[in-house]
This record gives sequence, C-alpha cells and structure tokens, in this order.
Amino acid sequence: MAELVNLPGIRTPFAAGLSWRHSDAKPTHRELREVALTDGRWGMVRTSASGHFQVGSCDTVEGAKTPKGIRPLAAVVADHHREPWMGLYPLENGRYWYIAVRDGGAVISGGDRIGTFDELMRVRDEHASKMGPWNEVNGTLADLVEMVSATPRQPPLKDLNRHPWLPVAYAGAAVLTLGVGLGIYEYQQASDLEQVRAVRKARAAAADASRKASADAEARILPWTREPMTDEVLDACGRAWAMQPLTRGKGGWALSAWHCVSARNGITINTNWNNVGGLAADAPGQLDISGITSKDTVSLPVAFGSPSAHALGNELARRAVWTLAEQNAITLKLTDAPATPGLPGVVPETAKPWLAMPAQMSLAMPPWTPGLDTQFGDIPGLRVHSIDLVLATGNWAIDSTLYAMRPAGATEAPVAGVGPQAAPRPMRSAHKTKTTEKPA
Repeated sequence: MAELVNLPGIRTPFAAGLSWRHSDAKPTHRELREVALTDGRWGMVRTSASGHFQVGSCDTVEGAKTPKGIRPLAAVVADHHREPWMGLYPLENGRYWYIAVRDGGAVISGGDRIGTFDELMRVRDEHASKMGPWNEVNGTLADLVEMVSATPRQPPLKDLNRHPWLPVAYAGAAVLTLGVGLGIYEYQQASDLEQVRAVRKARAAAADASRKASADAEARILPWTREPMTDEVLDACGRAWAMQPLTRGKGGWALSAWHCVSARNGITINTNWNNVGGLAADAPGQLDISGITSKDTVSLPVAFGSPSAHALGNELARRAVWTLAEQNAITLKLTDAPATPGLPGVVPETAKPWLAMPAQMSLAMPPWTPGLDTQFGDIPGLRVHSIDLVLATGNWAIDSTLYAMRPAGATEAPVAGVGPQAAPRPMRSAHKTKTTEKPA
C-alpha cells in the first residue's frame, strides 16, 4: 500500500509503495484505465534514462484527497545509481523505504516498498537470491533529500480514470458534448464500481496468500546460507588491508581507523583519517567541517563461494567459539539470541529450528593471521559481518553471529531440496577469494 512521504526541507509530497509495470510503448488512455482497475487509479507514466516506459500506480493515498502535486519517490530516485541497484532508506517513525532498479533503469515489480527494517530486508534478500548480482546501497534520509533536490521535476500522480476533453469549435456544441460526455462518464463509473470492488477483493486475497506463502518459505531458509563463509571474508579483508596505505596526501593525512564490512557480493572498506600537517585539498574522501578529519569509502566486489548450510547444535557451537577465544587470548562477548516481537505474517524466532547469537570479539592480531584464520573458518555457522582496527590502540574488533541449531534439533541443519541433512563443509576451503579492485 502506498504512503505519503515528506522529506525535511522539501515542500513537495511524495508517494512510495507504488506498483510498477513495464510498457514497450507509451500507454494509451485505455491501457491506463485497465491498470487503474487492477493496480489503483492514481498513477503516472515514467520514462527511464534508457528510454523505457513504466506505469506506476496505487490506490488513493491516505492523507491526500487528490493526487495533485504528489510525485512518486521511486521515479525521482531510480536513475541516481548505476543499475542493477537496490537501496534501503530510513524514513520517519521507524519506517523504511526499499527501491530496486534493473533491466534498463526499470523499477522492478515489488521494488518500491515501505515497511519495517526486517520486512524490507526479507524482500531485498528474496530479490538478491532470485535475480543475480546487485549493487546494494544503504542510504540515509539526508541521501534521499540530496537526490530529490538534484533531480529535475518529475510528472506528478494523476487520476488514471480521468478523460481529457478536447476543445470544440462552437460553444453550443461544446455544452452538448460536455453534457453527453459527463453522462457517459458517470455511467461508466457506476458500471465499473462493482468490477473494481471485485478486483480489489481478489487482489487483497491474493496478497494475503502471497504474504503467508512468503512467510512459510522464509521460515525454511537458513540465514547463514545467505552470508559468505568466515574464512573467505577474512581472506578478502586481509587482502584489502595488505593494500591499504597508512598515509595519504604526501604524508599529511594519517589513517586512524579501518573498517571492513562484508556483504553477499563483496566488501566495503571505510577509513578514517587525521590531518597531521597536510592540506585540506589532499584529504581522502569526504572532509569533515573541522578540516582535521576525513572519511573515505571503497566498495570491492568479491566472488565469494556458495555458503555451507552446516551448523552445530547450540551446546557444541558455544563450546567451539569459546575454545577459539581461550586458545588465542580473544576477548569474547557472546549474547543469547535476541527475542523478536511477533509480527503479522512473520514466523516467531522461537518457532524456528535455529539460534542466532551475536558474538563480538577483540584481539591483538589480525584475524587472518596464518593459523588463526583456519581456526575461525573451522567453526560451522560462524559468520563475520565486520572487522575494525583503531590504530591508536592496535586492537582488532570483530562483529559476527554464531548460528546454531536449537537443542531439540540435530547437529546438522535440514536444507530444503537437498535431503534430510546438509553435507558438512570441509574444515578449510581451497577457494580463495579475489578482489577485483584496489582501494584508492
């Protein structure tokens, strides 16, 4: 369902959560009326940067009496990143907006959604698993404001059922034509009403069934099979660190913090820099207003292998990660799986056969140190999300999740379509990931 979105400092209201259809040619008025019957009567025709036509439409939006002046947010933002891309942006009141664009700059079906963070992450994961590689963007409300402000005005929404009237030569003929036209229009509106109600009722039932099916399918997907293996993340981050310069700008800017974040298709390196006698003109990345610090970000695509579905039982998993910490002087904070409040259509965490335990670690050496890296990789179900280094302390910090089967489950996780048990992964994969780009 579409919702009104108001952005700070911008008077124009926006609508997000529209349905989008591809059209080979500019849609006729008759075709737009057909769209109005099934997808909603408020809509617009969008032309992407590659020249493709799309129809975006929705039911009437709560808080707006007419579509006048309301612009579709997806149409404004779609061309701001190189396709294929998917973005997640926080809005007000704890809501988030998700957009997905590919195939000639088209907003895909289901690629314009508003909801909670967890709801939209499930949508994003589904698109990522079914449609190949994506450029994933996690933006902010300020990013939305910046993109909207830099975009030429896009056509607003309009009533797709509304007929355009052509001028006539004679006033009497105009009055007669208008009267007959209004009569026909009112008759068409009345005759369409029952059809519209039936279509919307069927559409609501189909949407409920789809949500239930999606929730059931989600419950069968093991979350650690969507994340790269720990040893491959360590290998990729280690390669990036090996290429990382400690100074920039003729030695005038010194690295103060380093952050490696893993994703499904690569890693992102975030760096902080301090001015140690350099010039602002030579600052890496984005200069802070103080002029004494800056931040830089580099994304590196990585060809990760297929993650293993193997996971230990809860007790064995805890023993394994604590043994790793004790043998290598690692400070470990292992937290019980957080309870998730029940949401309509969402399988409660307690009903799932696995546990997800946040694990934060601190150590004095890089985790990809030979010998230590294999110990990390030998723990099934351990997934590393990020690795941090603060150069002033020399300490490395790891943010990870330890996935394990609940006590009532087996030590190996069931995988849909593979058989009753997942095959365990070898202790150390021979696959070595390679980054395809070098940090600046």
